Amino acid sequence: LRLVDRPESGHHQVFLSRAKVLVENEATAPKDLKGLLSHIETMLFFLKYAKSEDVSLAHVEFKKQAKELDFRVANYLAWAEREYGPGRELVQLSNSQSLLDVSDVSAVLEELRRPPPGQQQGEGMAVFREIFYQWAVAMRKQFNLLVLPHHTQVICLLAFQRFLEAPIDAKQASITALIAQVGTGEGKSMIVAALAIYVVVASKKQAHVVVDDETLLDRDFATFRKLFDAFPVTGKDGRRRPLKAVLCVSEERAAAAKGDSGLVARVDPEADICYCEAKHVQSFYASIARNEQRDFDSYAGRVLILDEVDALVIDEEPNEPFVYPNKELSEMATKVAESLLGNATSEQLMHFRSSGHPAAARVVHSVSQEWEKGKRMVAGEDFVYTKESGKYCALHAGRANPKA
Repeated sequence: LRLVDRPESGHHQVFLSRAKVLVENEATAPKDLKGLLSHIETMLFFLKYAKSEDVSLAHVEFKKQAKELDFRVANYLAWAEREYGPGRELVQLSNSQSLLDVSDVSAVLEELRRPPPGQQQGEGMAVFREIFYQWAVAMRKQFNLLVLPHHTQVICLLAFQRFLEAPIDAKQASITALIAQVGTGEGKSMIVAALAIYVVVASKKQAHVVVDDETLLDRDFATFRKLFDAFPVTGKDGRRRPLKAVLCVSEERAAAAKGDSGLVARVDPEADICYCEAKHVQSFYASIARNEQRDFDSYAGRVLILDEVDALVIDEEPNEPFVYPNKELSEMATKVAESLLGNATSEQLMHFRSSGHPAAARVVHSVSQEWEKGKRMVAGEDFVYTKESGKYCALHAGRANPKA
């Protein structure tokens, strides 16, 4: 209510008219109103200052960190400045234009989509122009407002483009990842979505987008799904088909939404863009490593895009241990557990240690140690059974931890 509690006059009227249409739309769920209304407010704020944005000042800000950057990253940014410097902006906005006027907005959209001189449709900035155009069209249909990318977003995307497609030489061969720091409110989700589309449409590869927060993952996929649907791609058979984007969800949700081909329980190897959590992508690549074929060459055809890389890589352990099945030791561990269930003493477990297997002593020690821990644990307080993972999980702060 605070979002719409404002005078019905002046610039407030623009917000209120858009809000009224949104609220009266029966397809809008009440739970989504706060987020959508906040989004309109943000769009109007940036629209108000769109003509004040200066691409020269944007490049100046990027250059302030030049001393701290790897020289190759500095070269990416220098290339971005040549491609997107003063006079080469996506659109030329004049003070006489009204970004709320229908005819002026249509003219801006036409200019946004038009490739710069010397470039064909589908090359360089032209691909990003089409992405920005389709996003602007989708937002205009939903909110009746013009959405233009910020200069910082365009520069960031061009740096990633150069990273992905620059000629590989001996000095550059060691670079396998590029990290960009994006501040709150600077449009990181849009950068991620646009980059994923570019990877598929221009680089002809698949994109795995990892957002390790189920709520944000769901929100971002829903926000950009219509944008993904707007792009056709060329399949392996040479035929044009719609871009296939999917979202990894729980087994229960995927089963309940059988009619929605965009929801899957695990990473779809045929999807062009897959939004997922870390656990999904880890499972996918672990299955490749476990497979007898070990098709590591397929990695070259995929690009991994991490949202909140600090939370996924820095705050957590960067390497996840994967357990490979060992039938003989699994059977031994089960027998040790059965013996412990029968109150076997350490002397009675000795024959397992002397079985001749080099890992036998470790198996007996590990199972015995975990057994003692388990005896002290209380169901519902220390652990619970989760249907989604099909196993017992430890409770941390009242939440089941699938990794414990």
